Amino acid sequence: MNRIHLVVLWHMHQPQYRDPETGCYVLPWTRLHATKDYYGMVKMMEDVPGFHATFNMVPSLCMQLEEYASGSFKEPWFQLAFKHADELTREDKAEILARAFQVNHERLLTRWPRFLELYDWSRAAGGAQALITFRARDWRDLQLLSQLAWMEEAWFTKDPVVSRLANRGKDFTEKDKSDLMAKQMELLGLVLPAYREAAARGQIELSTTPYYHPILPLVCDSDIARVANPGTPLPRRAYRHPEDAREQLRRAKEYHERVFGAKPVGLWPSEGSVSDQAMAIAAEEGFQWFGTDEGVLGRTLNVGFFRDSSGIAASADRLYQPWRLQMATTGITGLFRDHHISDLVGFVYSRMDSKTAAADLHGRLRYIGDNVKSEKPLTLCIFLDGENAWEYYPGNGREFLREFYQRIAGDTDFRALTASEAIAAAGDISATSTIFPASWINANFDVWIGHQEDVSAWDLLWDAREAYGKALEARAKGRENAPTQEALKQAQESLLTAEGSDWCWWYGPEHSTANDAEFDALYRK
Repeated sequence: MNRIHLVVLWHMHQPQYRDPETGCYVLPWTRLHATKDYYGMVKMMEDVPGFHATFNMVPSLCMQLEEYASGSFKEPWFQLAFKHADELTREDKAEILARAFQVNHERLLTRWPRFLELYDWSRAAGGAQALITFRARDWRDLQLLSQLAWMEEAWFTKDPVVSRLANRGKDFTEKDKSDLMAKQMELLGLVLPAYREAAARGQIELSTTPYYHPILPLVCDSDIARVANPGTPLPRRAYRHPEDAREQLRRAKEYHERVFGAKPVGLWPSEGSVSDQAMAIAAEEGFQWFGTDEGVLGRTLNVGFFRDSSGIAASADRLYQPWRLQMATTGITGLFRDHHISDLVGFVYSRMDSKTAAADLHGRLRYIGDNVKSEKPLTLCIFLDGENAWEYYPGNGREFLREFYQRIAGDTDFRALTASEAIAAAGDISATSTIFPASWINANFDVWIGHQEDVSAWDLLWDAREAYGKALEARAKGRENAPTQEALKQAQESLLTAEGSDWCWWYGPEHSTANDAEFDALYRK
């Protein structure tokens, strides 16, 4: 078979959940994914030292991890989850009922019969009955289990405190809650050092994303959305701020170097979103490679990567190689994910036995190596979110990943490489002078600008950006009542945050969550 250079990239990302006015974390997902996913995903790499991978660390995530690790954060749900049960007010209890069950029911909630029991009891009368009938014991158990469900998988067997609580499963004390809170804080402090250590020993490469996860092509020119979809509704005034795109990239570089000790050479542009203008800026800022989806490459080359009945893509030899985007004065190399294989990991293998799923994935990759003709090794890329899939897997996906890593590391026809290693090992790299402007979702930008709600969000952002520009001008000209330098700095921070992709992810018909209203309020602030 053809040798396969396998590039696995885990994209680690959360939006900025901190309210700019109060400094409180409105939503807890950074903390909860930190204790359940971020540490374990890189720590388990130690078990298979021959498997190399790339982890994309979004600055807006890492800056929150730093604050959580410092212990100086303010997060109402954290405080409420560990508040003494005898001191809970009626409002506290209503909030616990609203928050505690926002967890995968099949894999996480039902892991503890007591958690499921409390859920069933809480459903009566829309939770109103629980407010009256739950005793202190019930509230304590619900508080603790709502946090225990989000703990690192390995700690359920290896950590004495977490394993003790998990095995007991009910009838917790206030001391048990204090012990778990201490373990959460310990785990939060381990996350970023674990990535630095793995990168230092050469097993992983750390790449980055524009600071607040903006869709760079749309920040550069929102009208670019019409190239991929001529019917896309557009804001009445085009949002054109390539200087902001450059600022997002520069901040990402500087932050990454400070936290991880080295400048990033790789870029996962938010949501795999690319355009000639955005990638030219990235190349000018020193980035050497970027990643995106096969759909973008297909539209760039005007070919289709349609699978036959055996799963082999048409024009597969063109898909399974890096491509050099060579522009007039600069260039940058692109890696393109196998959409089909990546989606199997993200959405299908969670429904299979872990070892069977890992064997199926390994077998599919071997089949590609056996049947795709090429004169050089195939560079096959699996890129996906590094946290969201695992709550759907038994055991948080750890057995599946470990089994898959070991199979690949033990197969001499494979080399599991970091992105930079794979590009260096690829030999001669084909080139293109342009790249199709699109994201990794349907090779267009519809999720972020394809609906009237999205357009309204861009119009609000345009107004805010215009007001900021006028304030800058007033300050530069020394006008009376011009904003202070500190006020301008805070305003710029809010604007860059509002340019992030996550707000428009929840606008429009494609996605929804129990937290839609909170996302909307946070965006407006």
